[in-house]
Amino acid sequence: MRKLKTVILAAGMGTRMKSDKPKCLHEVLGYPMLYYVIQAARECGSDEICVVIGHKGEMVREAFKDEKDITFVVQAEQKGTGHAVMMAMDFVGEEESDVMILFGDTPLVRGSVLKEMRQAHSRQHNAVTVLSTFLDDPSGYGRILRDDQNRFLGSVEHKDATEEQLKVHEVNSGMYCFRSEALRDSIGKINNNNKQGEYYLPDTLKVLLEEDKKAEALMTRDTSVVKGVNNRMQLLESQTILRRRINRSHMEEGITILDEQSILISPEAKIGRDSRLYPGTIIEGKSVIGEGCVLGPNTHLVNACLGDHVVIENAVVRNAQVPADTVVDPFTVIQ
Repeated sequence: MRKLKTVILAAGMGTRMKSDKPKCLHEVLGYPMLYYVIQAARECGSDEICVVIGHKGEMVREAFKDEKDITFVVQAEQKGTGHAVMMAMDFVGEEESDVMILFGDTPLVRGSVLKEMRQAHSRQHNAVTVLSTFLDDPSGYGRILRDDQNRFLGSVEHKDATEEQLKVHEVNSGMYCFRSEALRDSIGKINNNNKQGEYYLPDTLKVLLEEDKKAEALMTRDTSVVKGVNNRMQLLESQTILRRRINRSHMEEGITILDEQSILISPEAKIGRDSRLYPGTIIEGKSVIGEGCVLGPNTHLVNACLGDHVVIENAVVRNAQVPADTVVDPFTVIQ
């Protein structure tokens, strides 16, 4: 399989967040949204990652300064998704590779789904593969266009769609896998002749199809992975979905959770089997919890390391270790 490079678009201002920090840095379960996209890119096999930054980009650089495998490029003016990718073409370079395009405000994206897209892209020898899904309410999303034989015809932005096209419920996620040579060829041929005066990345699909290059849409049934975050309500919705994913993954590994809605677990936390989490338990950072522990009600751990069979009720442990078989009394703070 060819080398994989990933470009993550994270230059938007995020005006609807009404915030002084870049949208991609808003946190879900204690980590910036961009963190989850980077992790998904790594999980699907990315060899190199580029993040396109713009609005307050130095804050993004600072937040990920310890990530040595990330290249940052600047989109000084926001002229659309196609323009953002143009800024990353030096990163793409001249070598033959696959290039995945992702967004920095989609914290629910899964590495497994991206891997499936890449495998289909390679297996079908596509010039480009776009990830799609069906949404009951497709408002705001670009629509996937197909003919009567269900053959892929391209994609149209919501703002430019006709009344008939707006009735389509298969949407363009904005996530793509290109052959690098196809991306280089098509990105230089798109224009901004549209209502917004922007360069749309989906226009590369039209270019490639007109040149008889193979373009396909791979539909995922996991509709959550395409959900972007544009405001605080959507941020909360994403956290709710991700919290449920994480909690259930721990339950599948032998952890008992007594109240799923009141328990928050960091994506980097590790919990030993047969542990029990009571309501109000919050586990943050890179906490490591041994087997057979009993936590809560109302226990807060931050980067804590617990031995096996530790019992903590209504207490706080920050950046500290608790030996095996310890019982921590209520209202205790260990740090």
